[in-house]
This record gives sequence, structure tokens and C-alpha cells, in this order.
Amino acid sequence: MRFTEDDVRRIKDATDNKLVDVVGKFRDLRKSGKSFTCDCPVCGGRNKLNINPAKGIFKCFNCATTAGKTPINYLMVCENKSYTEALEFLATEYGIILDAPPVKKSRKKLPAMKQGSKAAAGHDVTTFCARMLAESGLTFRPGTIDERGNIVDGDDVIIEYYDLDGYPVTYTRKLGRGSYEPKTYYRVRWQYPDEHLDKDGKSFKYKSPAQSGTPIYIPERMRHLYRTQEQFNRLYIQEGEKKAEKACKHGIPSIAVSGIQ
Repeated sequence: MRFTEDDVRRIKDATDNKLVDVVGKFRDLRKSGKSFTCDCPVCGGRNKLNINPAKGIFKCFNCATTAGKTPINYLMVCENKSYTEALEFLATEYGIILDAPPVKKSRKKLPAMKQGSKAAAGHDVTTFCARMLAESGLTFRPGTIDERGNIVDGDDVIIEYYDLDGYPVTYTRKLGRGSYEPKTYYRVRWQYPDEHLDKDGKSFKYKSPAQSGTPIYIPERMRHLYRTQEQFNRLYIQEGEKKAEKACKHGIPSIAVSGIQ
């Protein structure tokens, strides 16, 4: 089942304060002060999973990796459901009417990729990456990564990095025993961030390879100015690749850092 952004928003809004109720559909809860407890379904710790309704969080005091903030997080972490399965469960349980599925569109080509990027023409315009491209005019490509960090076919978004001369940006990964190997740098924009949680149970939208650092993103427009030696008065640094690409399209010379912390 495919969920629209509005479907997801309504499911989250309807279940925002339902964490205790959702956990109670699977586990026997015990009142403990202002919180509730039950046996941890992940590590089996007796009475170790704590659910705090005031803060809207759950956490196991026996295994620190079992934690989260939303009913969706709980279903994925503790009940072994995928992101879409969690959405389906909540929509059914709480009677949320979903948007009608879209009429299947004909296949058409996307705009040609910029220099240095791999071709993305011919992908179905109903994919997440194609919708992002159609809405923004940017030229990233569809794909995802496997458990080893290799780029494979998928419906997330791969953001590739190229230097001023149009060559792929690389980094050096340590293999152990003093050996290293060069690797091509990229970032992944997840279609469903809630499927990807950090050690604190928080979802994140983007992922970069381990040991890769934070290189500068250079839009094709800036490589063109470099090749033609065209002068400009000011260079802007944007937070995020999309902002830099969009700014360049509107005549604002820009590069990007992937995030500011």
C-alpha cells in the first residue's frame, strides 16, 4: 500500500498521544507512578520497558537500543513491523480514511541530467525521486543503499557529489592494519525517514557513508562559471544541496554544506 504525505500526516496527528494505548494493544501494562511498564519485547527484560505518556516516549532500562517517541516507532522497534505495516495498523485501528490511490500515470522522460551526473531518464514519474525532481527541477537520481553501503536500485534519492572539474568526490576509508581504499562520496535522502532510526530512536532524512567527512556540494552552474572563468561578486553558502541548486537556478551563485550543527 502506498501512503500519500497527507495520509502520513493524518495518521501521525490522530495517534500523537496514543502511545500507551498502542502499546496496550500488544502488552500487559502496569501503572508505575506517572508512567506504565511492561516486559520488554526485544530483550525480554521483566518489567523493564517504560512508557511515559506525558513525554510521549518509551525506553527499555535493560537494553538501551529499545527506545522511541511515537506509536510508529514502537510498532517498528518492538513489534517488528515495517514502516508501511505500522501505518496500515494505525490507520485500521483508529479508523483513518486514506486518500484514494492515484490514477496510474503514463511513463515519460525526466529532464536530462547535468554534466557529471548519471542518466535518470525513463523512470516512472510516480516514484519518490521522480516526484522530488518534478517539484524542484533538480537532477538527483533514484536509488538506495544496501546493508554494506553499496548503491543499488530503489526508490530513495541518491545525491552525487562532483568537484569543480566534474570528477566524483572521493574519500578514504580505513580498512584496518594500515590499509585504506578510496570510495566515491554520496548522500541518500530516505523516502520514509521513520524507517531509519539512530541509536536514540530518532528518525533521520539523510545518510552519508561512515568515515566520509563533510565535503562541499558544488552545483553544475558553479562548475560552468569555473570553466568559463566568469566573475561574480559574492558566493553564498547554503545549508543543503537542494537550496544551493535552487539558488543557482535563480541566479544566486551558491555551494552547499550538507548540514549545520
